Amino acid sequence: DDLDQEAEFYRLVKTPHFTVPVLIVLLDFSDTEFPANLVNPERSHEDSWAQLMFGLNQGEGNHYWNEVSNGIFQMQAASESYDIANNGVIHVRLEESAPTSERYQVENQTWIPDALNKVSDYMDLPAYDSNADGVLTNRELSILFVINLPFSRISGAGAQANILINHSVNGVEVQKFSRTLSDYSSIGVNLHELGHHIFNLDHGEDASGTTMMGSGCYNEDPNITKFTSTFSKWGTRPAHLSADSKIRAGFVEPMVVGESLTQIPLYSALSSHYNVIRIPILDGYALIENRTKEGYDASLPFAEGHSGGLIATKVVQFRRLLRTDPDVTSYDFADYYRFKDYLDEFTIGGYRIYNISDPGEKMTFDIEKLDMAPTIIDYRYDYWVPDPDRTGYRMRAFLPADTEEIDFSTYSQSDSPEDRYYTINLKAIYNTGDVITVNHLADWESSDPYLNLQKASVNYGTDAIIRFKFDTTQQYVERSTLSIQYQDYQHNLVISNLPDLTNP
Repeated sequence: DDLDQEAEFYRLVKTPHFTVPVLIVLLDFSDTEFPANLVNPERSHEDSWAQLMFGLNQGEGNHYWNEVSNGIFQMQAASESYDIANNGVIHVRLEESAPTSERYQVENQTWIPDALNKVSDYMDLPAYDSNADGVLTNRELSILFVINLPFSRISGAGAQANILINHSVNGVEVQKFSRTLSDYSSIGVNLHELGHHIFNLDHGEDASGTTMMGSGCYNEDPNITKFTSTFSKWGTRPAHLSADSKIRAGFVEPMVVGESLTQIPLYSALSSHYNVIRIPILDGYALIENRTKEGYDASLPFAEGHSGGLIATKVVQFRRLLRTDPDVTSYDFADYYRFKDYLDEFTIGGYRIYNISDPGEKMTFDIEKLDMAPTIIDYRYDYWVPDPDRTGYRMRAFLPADTEEIDFSTYSQSDSPEDRYYTINLKAIYNTGDVITVNHLADWESSDPYLNLQKASVNYGTDAIIRFKFDTTQQYVERSTLSIQYQDYQHNLVISNLPDLTNP
């Protein structure tokens, strides 16, 4: 059997099917009522949310997890006695009225503790403390609060996970909660937050909605509506998790390859033999997977006439899809995938990936381990500029190592530049094909305190960055010189046309 011969190249985790208890809490205020425009008027709001999150039909929560995990994982509806018992949904109403102005940080209000106290009337929370340590962790019971407020009343993101609450009720402490809004009545955003909450998954850089933990949670299915709307398809067909997220969730074990090999088989995400190849690179590793325009990946924006391809992701302290050209600024998905006669070769980490087959359930490719010592051959800078093709979006501008000046007016800016920071990044380009950020290893100095340069800061889920803000307590200067030194590279870079924020 061919699959027996190929067994060494793919390794699915043979973990028994596992579940995590999940509770959905519909949170109303004294003067609010969950949206009444149900697509299916035969169902109550409670029953509708239970079906959305735990249902097994296309566009429902456990249907998604079943496909994405290859049958390994399901959410288990928490046991409770409210109305329709044991469907995992409890509807609570607070005594206070809903706010009608300003924005509120949910964890700083009494809403969640008060709701948890009411929840305890309908379920035995201590029963979920499986190790009897007095604390409910996310894996013991994940709680998603659906708050009946418009986004205009929420400070921060409309949905969030892993929020510390440490609220004691009935002798057990609920450690963290996740939250969403009543308007987010499709699986996309809600499963994205539960991906954070249950599996502790990070965000990852995304290309045109290709991963659930990126903007892929917003992907639409033209045939499925949110149950509170007869027209919106938003978030109804989220993309698969990336290879990295599937590994971290325990759905697949990568095959580590460190030598030259030929005809390595790679099976698509919907195949029962789905596999991931991992190769070492200078500052981490790269994952290679096969994605096809099927199932929940039917929304992937392959170029016209294309239906799949090989995708590589670089994983260090951040996750980043590997472009065919590292200096490409486009978000077009065509810059990221490869197959026969279509961008079918690249080099990373001293390995040449080539001879990539046609897209399909099974693809093959060759790896050649190159005989070379990693050496820096150049440097470059990048920073954020407005995307000329997408209003309200930004993209990276790439500049050569000998750039003498950056005009600050070209930066992507907010309406209030004094309220935010701006970034500048130095990256080393290696002969192996690696492009590595060296911000945190370089020495940076600003010639003027008005441009307040801050040392390398690690953005959540992204990269180590150098950032600057404008210190309005200092004397204004129109231009400031940044002195940068890393190993034998030394350079002065001027940031000009700085805004005068000292006299608002």
